[in-house]
Amino acid sequence: MRYHVLGAVVAIAMGVSTMESKAEPVVWTAPATVKVFRDTPPDSERALALQAARNEYECGQVILRAGETPLRDVRVKVSSLKGPNGRAIAANRIECRLVGYVLVQHENRYWPDPLPPLRPFTVAAGENQPVWVSVRVPKNAPAGRYDGSLTLTPEGGKALRVPLSLEVWDFAVPDKPSCETAFGISHDYVLEQEGLQAGTPEAEAMLRRYYWYLVEHRLSPYSIPVDVLSDEAGEYLDDPRVTSFILPYSDDAEQMRRRMERARERGWLAKAYYYPWDEPVNQEQYNTLKRRVEKIRSVHPDARIVSPFFRSPEFSQETAYEALDGVINIWCAVSNYFDPAKQMLKKMRGETSWWYVCCGPGAPYANFHLTMDAMDHRILQWQQKKYACDGLLYWSTTYWNSKVTADPWEDMATVKDIDPKLYGDGSLLYPGKKVGHNGPVSSLRLELIREGFEDYEYLCLLERVAGRAAVEQAIGELVTDMTHFSKDPATLAATRARVAAAIVAARARQR
Repeated sequence: MRYHVLGAVVAIAMGVSTMESKAEPVVWTAPATVKVFRDTPPDSERALALQAARNEYECGQVILRAGETPLRDVRVKVSSLKGPNGRAIAANRIECRLVGYVLVQHENRYWPDPLPPLRPFTVAAGENQPVWVSVRVPKNAPAGRYDGSLTLTPEGGKALRVPLSLEVWDFAVPDKPSCETAFGISHDYVLEQEGLQAGTPEAEAMLRRYYWYLVEHRLSPYSIPVDVLSDEAGEYLDDPRVTSFILPYSDDAEQMRRRMERARERGWLAKAYYYPWDEPVNQEQYNTLKRRVEKIRSVHPDARIVSPFFRSPEFSQETAYEALDGVINIWCAVSNYFDPAKQMLKKMRGETSWWYVCCGPGAPYANFHLTMDAMDHRILQWQQKKYACDGLLYWSTTYWNSKVTADPWEDMATVKDIDPKLYGDGSLLYPGKKVGHNGPVSSLRLELIREGFEDYEYLCLLERVAGRAAVEQAIGELVTDMTHFSKDPATLAATRARVAAAIVAARARQR
């Protein structure tokens, strides 16, 4: 598999010098908000120090760099983290995964992205191999410092120990997200890549795994894996972590009525929305959207309706904000068309403000493209809180159209018809079958998106205890506007720590 290629050809392509390859093996660490390439020079940091609230995932990287000879059959062992008053965070709450690499063809460079399960691995001479470390902090963990270690042992070599510490702050991230999300899963492509036949028990189980994997990352998939009329629907929609789901549009009004009534009876309507058309531009598309909305409202007058938009209609001098007025009530503009003033006016009359990203916008905007900086995948949620945007929509996490991308492990240029140099659009996961895993495999980008939504929760907690001005001040340390924001992981960490300290202090005063 290409993401595992670690030989001399890669070393030459990545520009690793023979002088560098003669060094002894080195272990170093990096924050999650840094993309570590095969040839990234080692940092001086030799310990991994994490900070987190309770009920939060916190991530970092331990990097092993080989010397003049390859390191083979490297095994990783992590200890429990011992904390205050004899308490500990068990080792089974610390997940270690490899950081895999995908070739970006037009750069002839391998970019870090997939996070396959950790197995014994080889590091080529003079190259890096990061290990992604993720700690899930228990809800009941006492505040304070926890210490342990991570050990890497190559075949025939000495064990290399890395100190691992975690500072737990005295508050918890809530289970129920404060922000609505709507992330797509392209079911057909999942089943194709996983080698399963639609409608079989194995296929249904696999789609459930993909669904819950996103929920674990604080993301709500577009649709639940079963019909809302099913007895199983409550398993999904009663879960407080699920913030939204699509009630499917149908030309058959009675079908829509039955599903709407079921959602009303079960108390799910606050999470429900319709998505009758995507990105209308021309007159025909607007007419179709309006016709479908009329049908929806004939059976569901107070329905929540979204139709994401990225530009003004081509047949009118109006903006999309004017052309869609009275048609939709979830206002979901692409981030570079997002108008804070107009969206706030919609909110003031009781409507909802979302935004989205997709193949655009590119830099200097934040997005989830594979070849963007790591901070670009995490800062969007800080911008979202700055502009009081209630939700984030993303069109697909598994767009693995085999006519475009035969194997996402080998080729992440997923939308070649739009831009053959655009990598990772619509794909935040990898199919597990190829690496012997029964379910989805995460990406560095997906982990950072979850980190960003946990940051968002910090800002919501800060707003409750210290007011909006405190939130504005914190965001201002990182974000100026949509195209000007800090790329410095140290600035993010310092700001986040100050927000946490303010939350802890305010809570202490309230006791």
